Amino acid sequence: MPATLGSAINETCTWVFGTKFLGGFFRSTFWTAILITSILMLCVMYMYPPKKNTPIFCIFRVAFYVFVFTLLTLFIHDGVISMDYQSQSDNAGADDLVNKVTDSTRNSLVSGGVNIRAKLSADDDGGDSDGGDSDGDNDDSNGDALFDKFGV
Repeated sequence: MPATLGSAINETCTWVFGTKFLGGFFRSTFWTAILITSILMLCVMYMYPPKKNTPIFCIFRVAFYVFVFTLLTLFIHDGVISMDYQSQSDNAGADDLVNKVTDSTRNSLVSGGVNIRAKLSADDDGGDSDGGDSDGDNDDSNGDALFDKFGV
């Protein structure tokens, strides 16, 4: 049930904010600050109505201060999110490179790669202490051919 509700909310948000009007409105820091200021001022005016002789200038001055601080907060928030996104994308590029290199190396070693054993000296057979290779059949013709090919 919660997964269905969450996916329904995500699809609805994608559909609503994907429109040109609402998507553009909420992507703009300026228009979002105006919306937040309007909602805040409506709440403040409802909960704390001004006195009868209060000039309208005082109400607009409070609204202006709320707007400026809201706009400043949204700019700081956007900057922090942008820096986080950029550092994640920079790290993702390096992570992708490392993952591709290690995956290709791991795949070649795990799935059908040649068992390579180096001869360290003339009397060393190049294998384990029991004289066999990892698959146990003691066949190193592929390994010797590979070393002969590269002159090792």
